[in-house]
Amino acid sequence: ACGTGRYARLLAQQGAQQVIGIDQSLPMLKLAQAQVAPDSEAKFQFIWGSLLHLPLADESCALAIAALALTHLRTVQLYQAFAELSRVLKPGGILLMSEMHPFGALTGGRCRFERPEGKYQQVYHIQTYTHLHEDYLAAALAADLTLEALVEPRLTDNLFPAFERAGMADFAHRFAGFPLALVCRWRKPS
Repeated sequence: ACGTGRYARLLAQQGAQQVIGIDQSLPMLKLAQAQVAPDSEAKFQFIWGSLLHLPLADESCALAIAALALTHLRTVQLYQAFAELSRVLKPGGILLMSEMHPFGALTGGRCRFERPEGKYQQVYHIQTYTHLHEDYLAAALAADLTLEALVEPRLTDNLFPAFERAGMADFAHRFAGFPLALVCRWRKPS
């Protein structure tokens, strides 16, 4: 779920030589491609595909990133997604996962996208499912991935302006100090 290619560009800025973005949305893939800097030294490739059937060869990636993507799958589908991510990772490869924290989902948080339409901003809420830590852990362990690190970034005062711009000021003030995201680093055995 590369979306607009934000992480693809960040990887290139950090020295990645080849970056592949995969998404189910053709408009997102076009947007990601359009935002690639023409002078970038990295080779970019944006491909239509799904987390459940990654269009990549076995053991072809040193790093995989799943950011706000697994939350769109039903819990039973996590097993297939982690199996696919493990399949494409090289031995010793890393999977970075960043998802909405279960706390956020359980308190009414949802993934949303905004898009300008004329003089208005259109807000789209995307179907999300609540996964607990143990759901991710069980699916990852079944795919032979080992958890190396887990952090839970919290909603801090410096984030309030972004929540206010998104019309979520009440949420931000009510849940200040609570975790926003669940970020994990998994590794495939060497």
